[in-house]
Amino acid sequence: DQVERFEPTPITHDSLTGVKIIDIQAGNRHSVLLSDSGDVYVMGSNSNGYLGIGATTPGTLLVPTKLTHSNLNGYAISKIAAGGTHTFLQASNDTLFAFGGNSNGQLGDGTTVTKTIPTIINSSQFDGKTVSKMSIDQGTSLFLMADSTVYSWGNFRAGLGQGILSADILNPTQITHSNINGRAFVDVSKSSETGFLIDKNGAVFTFGESESALPALGLNTNEAVNFPTEIPATSFENKKISKIFGSRYHTLFLAEDGSVFSA
Repeated sequence: DQVERFEPTPITHDSLTGVKIIDIQAGNRHSVLLSDSGDVYVMGSNSNGYLGIGATTPGTLLVPTKLTHSNLNGYAISKIAAGGTHTFLQASNDTLFAFGGNSNGQLGDGTTVTKTIPTIINSSQFDGKTVSKMSIDQGTSLFLMADSTVYSWGNFRAGLGQGILSADILNPTQITHSNINGRAFVDVSKSSETGFLIDKNGAVFTFGESESALPALGLNTNEAVNFPTEIPATSFENKKISKIFGSRYHTLFLAEDGSVFSA
């Protein structure tokens, strides 16, 4: 149904009978579920084909619906990422699929054409590297690769860590800057206007450009941060940060000792 829920409510549709869900992701108005058998279920808004079911109608899926497009035949999906209006799926053999909105090139296929079906994004877009983690939000994508490098692309106003930009980046582009030379990254987090990187030593780097999002960067600055810039370790009481979750207006940082910081 389309009734708003104000408290947690079990999803008990027949389509999930006997299915064990092991991962969940939510975009602005759509949801993606991953089962232990590598199947993907989608629900929510299908505006512009955001659900990857091959059509823009129906405009909304009210129940979890298994993705069965032939492009996925023979693939077991192992990772999912949903954000804003687009979605990525990574198969167990590391094949990458994308679908949904692409007005800012956020799907990383070099175009701005919306994809209504799961579409393979060639590894050549990442210089042949394997994706390790995907973090995405409205019009923007940030990926950590298996070799500990980081790629970003999409809306140039979203804070991509690629310097001062005047146009969207339509292809995944490695973030390179003297601030991060020699750094091996282990985690990333992307919101619609901020980005965060954690290196293997727990150092945190941040970037973002929107004035409204600057407090969430954790740098106590009123100026845009166009390149990855390290947050002083003293801001975290010299503790090693192991995980970050960034949203548009605030950020949470988890230290290895279990303490939590916010900005």
